[in-house]
This record gives sequence, structure tokens and C-alpha cells, in this order.
Amino acid sequence: MVDRGQAYTLEGIVAALVVLAGVFFAIQATTAAPQAAGASSPHAEQHDRALTASALVAADDETIREALLYWDGSAFHCTTGESYYTGAADDGGDCPSSDAVPPLDFGESIADALGPRYTYNVILAYNDTTDRTTRRMVYQGEPGDGAIRATTTVVLTDGHNLTRENGDESEQRLGESGSFYAPDLETDGPSSGREEYLYNVVSVEVVAWRA
Repeated sequence: MVDRGQAYTLEGIVAALVVLAGVFFAIQATTAAPQAAGASSPHAEQHDRALTASALVAADDETIREALLYWDGSAFHCTTGESYYTGAADDGGDCPSSDAVPPLDFGESIADALGPRYTYNVILAYNDTTDRTTRRMVYQGEPGDGAIRATTTVVLTDGHNLTRENGDESEQRLGESGSFYAPDLETDGPSSGREEYLYNVVSVEVVAWRA
């Protein structure tokens, strides 16, 4: 009887340990799930920040400038209904049939760096005659929780040429366009219209968050 009682006691202890182990693993799984999804993990946030910055690093000034100058007089080329892009990147080349990011190297580099798991906006900011003005280049909605931002600055001069619909450089110089979204900051004096003189400075901000 004593041996049987000891066996029952041992079985009870083992069963209790199994239950405790199950509870422990359940708690671990519950607490780990949000971090695995990147909702609140500092590591995930750091990864997103690096990824967003790399999207701009992958595109040099000339690549970004080409996209900034991809302007048809009232809107960016290849937009329909809005003056900004609302969709994902296409394969490049000529204008796509639907809203997309610019069908240029800049648009492709952003899409390649971020991939389908991220939603993003590209916001331009530039000097106006009296204050700072912003314009949407890509807009896919209000940024979600944990959105990460990366910014770079591109200088435009009077001698830079607008970009054609097919991505080639046009013959129209920025200082002579008269219909560009950002104004010419140097319109008076000997610097007006000269190729090497400042036209404007555009800040390009990429805002990315997990879809």
C-alpha cells in the first residue's frame, strides 16, 4: 500500500509539472506573437528604419532628381485622376496603364527595397515664396502604427531639364518651364535663368509602415 501511495504521489507531481510546463509555453507563445509580427519589437522597428533608409540610399541624387522632374505641367506623368501615384511599382519603361509610382529607377528602387510587406508614401517639401510647401508624390494612405521615416535633400538648378513621359530628358529647362510645382527662388537679378543657379531645394521623405 505504501508503494502504491508513493506511485500515486509521484504521478500527481509529474502531472502537475506537465500542466505547469503547458501554461509556461502558452504564456511564452502569447507574449512572443506581437513581436514576431513586428508590432512592438524594438528589433523590428530598427529593421524597418534601416530598410526605409536603404530605399533612399539605393537611389542616388540623379535618380531621385529624374523622378522629381517627371512633370507634365499640371501633374506627374502617368497619374490618373490625381497628381500623385497611388499604387505599387510597375516594371518600368513607359507610362503604365494604372496608377503607380514613377515608372523610373527611383520608383523601382523604393519598391524593391521595401517589398510587398510595406505600404509607403513619398512626400516632397520645398520652399515657396513665403513658406514651406508639401506635395504628395506617392500616397497610399495614412501611416500605420510604427511608421518609419527617412529623408534626403535634392538641389534643383535652372539648368536641369524636365523628364519626358518615356523617361528621357526633355529639351525644356526647369528655369524656363513656368509651370513646375516648385517655384523658382531666383527670379530677379543676374542669376535668373542661368544654368548653374539655384532653382529650389526639395526634401524627399519616404514614410513606410508594415501592410
